Amino acid sequence: MVSGENTRELSLLLTSGAAEAARSTEGVAFLRPGLADIVRGAAGLAPPPASGVRVRYDAERDHWHIQVQLVTARGHRAVDVTRAVRSAVKARAAAALAPTRVAPAPQGDSEDGRRTSARISVAVTVTGVG
Repeated sequence: MVSGENTRELSLLLTSGAAEAARSTEGVAFLRPGLADIVRGAAGLAPPPASGVRVRYDAERDHWHIQVQLVTARGHRAVDVTRAVRSAVKARAAAALAPTRVAPAPQGDSEDGRRTSARISVAVTVTGVG
């Protein structure tokens, strides 16, 4: 379970990590900016570096939801790009949320003393072909 003060920090870390993982996946032309990012651009403000990625934490279920919207590059099958992005983003998120402490296992932790990780789900939406 993530405490309130750490939720925002982890959300920013997951957002930037997911964006980087998605952008570096072969077949991704670019991440699709949302309406807020488009308005920011029209107002002359720089869009956030992770436009096209949304991260939400469900505290009741200890579950991170990551949504990526992207445009595929020409010559790449959308289904293959989607699978590759989902895999890359999930691996990056799991690494970011990986337990870092090892100690005798208190109640609620795994047998090796590592904290159990939150659940992660990744949804990838292809919004176009570049």
